[in-house]
Amino acid sequence: MARTGHKDGALAQLALAETEARQVSKPHLRATVLRKLASEHIALGAKPHARALLGQAEAAIAAPARVAGV
Repeated sequence: MARTGHKDGALAQLALAETEARQVSKPHLRATVLRKLASEHIALGAKPHARALLGQAEAAIAAPARVAGV
């Protein structure tokens, strides 16, 4: 959608996808989805939001290691 000039529609779809991504139970899969969403935000020019998503992806991977005591 971003490539065809429908930026508002693309942002709405990304917001919905972010909500669903946070519900993914497997941390590595959640991180992968969040990274893809960050990539889409970069394509739309929303780099600060993309950085936040990348931080969430990193936290998703780090969380199991902390729980396991690694």
